[in-house]
Amino acid sequence: MILPAVLALVCWLDPGAGAPAEEAPIQRPSGAGAGAESPAEAAPIQRPSAAAGEGEGEGEGEEAPVEVEATPAEATPVEAAPVEATPAPTRASHASPAPSSAPIRASAARRSGRPEPRYHRAPFSDGKWATLIGQDVLMVFSTGYRVCGTITGVNADTVDYEDPSRGARKIARAMVTAVHEASWECAEDSAVPKVEWALPGSVAGLSIAGLGLVFGILQDVGTLRRPTSYAILGFPTLVFGAPVVGIAGRSTARDLRVRGVPWARAVGWGAFGGAALATVLWSIGYLGEVDALAKPGIATAAGGLGFAGAGLLAFDALRSRRELREVRRLDAQPAAAAGIRVGVAPIVQGQRADGVALSVGGRF
Repeated sequence: MILPAVLALVCWLDPGAGAPAEEAPIQRPSGAGAGAESPAEAAPIQRPSAAAGEGEGEGEGEEAPVEVEATPAEATPVEAAPVEATPAPTRASHASPAPSSAPIRASAARRSGRPEPRYHRAPFSDGKWATLIGQDVLMVFSTGYRVCGTITGVNADTVDYEDPSRGARKIARAMVTAVHEASWECAEDSAVPKVEWALPGSVAGLSIAGLGLVFGILQDVGTLRRPTSYAILGFPTLVFGAPVVGIAGRSTARDLRVRGVPWARAVGWGAFGGAALATVLWSIGYLGEVDALAKPGIATAAGGLGFAGAGLLAFDALRSRRELREVRRLDAQPAAAAGIRVGVAPIVQGQRADGVALSVGGRF
């Protein structure tokens, strides 16, 4: 009862006290800063009612505010530039390319006449194979087999060649360990024997020359009473002693890398010439009945010179045989890869390490 009376008294004294005070419009702050105008005017904000439960009749004569939704500025879409994906490098991209299997082309014309002998050892480059295609060569394989033929084609894996006795053949390129150009082993018209027989030839020749020395001694001591007996027995030993050894030694000369013992070969043939001269003098003295030359000792000298000559020629033949076997072994041996090996090992005395040993080795 007291509160309505107080309110009625206040309204009577101040009629405008019951009306709500008009609120100032709220200014929208600028997006760019103080004092800057907004590009788009913001919609007026609706003023809320002064009190809850106020009827529609209040505020008559005032224009009702219109609600407008603020539309944000449309953002211009930015198209992203396409980025090409770069594949990450892989280990396979750095791997060395596989060797080509294309055939190698010949780079030299077929040689005619008598070309100079040449010896080539593995490994062979493609350029070297290109100079050998179409040539008559001697090929040596890692098995020790030696074959004469004409190389017809080469690629990364195989070598094609024409064997005169077997026709077209093929061999793995890695198995070819040596190639000889213009080898005397393959020459059909060569005077050098095709088969090496230095050892048996030396033994046979020395045996024959030794018999010649024995027959000469028997002739001079008078065991052979008739000169014709020595002529029948001694002359063949001179003909077949040292010459057999010399021919056997020459069978190693198909490879020009074999040198032998030149001085022994020269002195041996010289001794054989002396034996031949002594035999001629003996024949003139005893068979021709020339008393000035019919002297004892000539037959022994002939036999001795013949045996000495055969011995020197046998020395040269056996040395040449050893050299030939060595070069053939090297021809059939695969080439060792060049490289350096380094080793480190501790030096220990008792239970204490005194230092480090460093070793370096290999083939350069």
